Amino acid sequence: MGVCSSKQKETSSKSLNKYKASNTNAPKDSKTLNEFNNIAKPEGLENLEPLDSQLFHLQVMVTVACQNSEGKWLLTKDSETNKLNFIVGQANPPEDFFAAAINRFKEQVGHDVLIIGMLKMGYSIHSEHNFQRMKAILYAKIPENPRTQPKKIDKSLLKKMVYVSGKEIMKEYEGGGSDIEKEVYDWVNYVEKNGVIYPLTVLTKEGAKVSKGKGK
Repeated sequence: MGVCSSKQKETSSKSLNKYKASNTNAPKDSKTLNEFNNIAKPEGLENLEPLDSQLFHLQVMVTVACQNSEGKWLLTKDSETNKLNFIVGQANPPEDFFAAAINRFKEQVGHDVLIIGMLKMGYSIHSEHNFQRMKAILYAKIPENPRTQPKKIDKSLLKKMVYVSGKEIMKEYEGGGSDIEKEVYDWVNYVEKNGVIYPLTVLTKEGAKVSKGKGK
């Protein structure tokens, strides 16, 4: 187990206080904290730093880059930037990346989506706020017979959605003064030029079995 410097201990203490203030299940004293550490460590990870030196806030985001059967891309108007973007949402525990993508898509679009592969897994670290963010950009398609969402969908969201061809996106963005987010242009350009779409198996839970290779 590593040794924390005095500065690290001070930072850890502040982080722990923030954690306690926002989490009623947080340990209240050093004895409880030690017990909590022993319980919280998964098997095989016993040599990790104590819990109080690792506390941080984590935000998990998903972006669904989706095409329909005609190859057109589903875009929606972003409420903050007022530009066209992919379906974007946040994972709500205990959702994993895939469940979050499917659920946010259903909530915003109103029917099923088929997650095909992964384009990118990105992260950003904001040490000054003890905050980390992870974002998965997933490639998806509309099923041939998608099941509709049983609950009512906000019609104001549907009015903001549009299917656009890759050529239209390229032309609109490269023409300047575009109403399309750069991320949309980048990934549409990447996919339509046969960029690699990684299999979903590259993002699995710890302990998942390793698939057999296709080599000799």
